[in-house]
Amino acid sequence: MKVQLQSSDLLVFPPAIPFHVKKDKTKSKDDDKEKYAKFDVPFKNGESEDNTEWSIKVFEEGSAEDYVKWRVRFDELAGAMAIDSPENQYAILQTILRGEARSRFNVGYHSIKLPDNGTASAKEKALKNKLSAGFNHLSKQLFAPPESAWRRQRTYMRYHLKFQDMSVADFKRRLIEVNNYLIYFPPPEGKKSVSKLTEDELVEIMDRAKPVEYQLDVLTSNYDPYSKTLLEYTEYLERLETKHSIQKAISKGGNEKEKQLGLSYRILF
Repeated sequence: MKVQLQSSDLLVFPPAIPFHVKKDKTKSKDDDKEKYAKFDVPFKNGESEDNTEWSIKVFEEGSAEDYVKWRVRFDELAGAMAIDSPENQYAILQTILRGEARSRFNVGYHSIKLPDNGTASAKEKALKNKLSAGFNHLSKQLFAPPESAWRRQRTYMRYHLKFQDMSVADFKRRLIEVNNYLIYFPPPEGKKSVSKLTEDELVEIMDRAKPVEYQLDVLTSNYDPYSKTLLEYTEYLERLETKHSIQKAISKGGNEKEKQLGLSYRILF
């Protein structure tokens, strides 16, 4: 007896961030109302300085992707406000974290002790380590098991993705988005940081994920995806997408015409 395996069966644990996300149609407008914190961000307006208002959603609970989106927004805010000091970043984090999320962050943050007697650089390094420990402790339950979450996500992206009903442009956009998320995953044991997939790996993913019917075009045209950049290969796949869309439209039109002719024949006879 043969057992058919689904791609999801090949992973012991599911990826922390699924690639294909279905929108919840049952969600009401009231469910979208979130708490936001607002900040004045300075910017150059000609010769003078002015302020613009930025808002960032307060994080209290959510999925791994919700957490990563919040982290991205926080980094953007810190960059726009030129907040390099870990102490000032910590002060902002206490404003944009709520409930259990803030408690979990603070447990990790306070688990790292500052050196009693040390240089300014040593203190700065310890403060950065405190922030990292806070983020790691906060995210631990969202990326369970955290020790392998980053590697699992990479494996899932490299070998288990398919276009499904996505266009080439939408697939690439989502691929780049999730790839950018990888640097916010908890690092495996023994690693201080994690990295994104390379452009070569993204090309491989696009090639593996493409619709089966595109493969004949790739082979007959003697096209080598692995010698191309991500942009070049995406543009090529978009041309194939257009070609196959036209072919389907012509085929559908022909079938409709045949049905109409068949109906006329039955009426006549």
